[in-house]
Amino acid sequence: MSLYVNLPAGASQEHSRSSLCYYVSRTVGVEILLRGNPANGGSATGRVKVVVRRNDLDKFEDGDVLVIPYGRVRYLALFGRAAAVVTDKGGITSHAAVLAREYGIPAVVRTGRATRLLVDGQEVLVDGDSGEVLSV
Repeated sequence: MSLYVNLPAGASQEHSRSSLCYYVSRTVGVEILLRGNPANGGSATGRVKVVVRRNDLDKFEDGDVLVIPYGRVRYLALFGRAAAVVTDKGGITSHAAVLAREYGIPAVVRTGRATRLLVDGQEVLVDGDSGEVLSV
């Protein structure tokens, strides 16, 4: 997803990505919900599905954003159907990050609280380049 913005008067293209994201969030109404570590680049939008328990696996649908505490073998089948993945824990070499790279989906890891802050059905944009999860 690309977003083209006219920079405010006095701003230059040398502004950092974070200041531009701040400007966009205030101007367009997009809110940065979470920040974590970028684990695989790209961006994707979708509905959040928080998967914490075994019975949560059945509610996951193709194109959902997979939100998990950390990578586990039981989540493996969901990666092929996910638009993106967001985790509470882990790093760039974690199981979730490696699987995201293998499946070519954006990933943000080590947010600290994604499974508690995000709710099922919430529309989000996962930016795997900046490590941010934004409201849509």
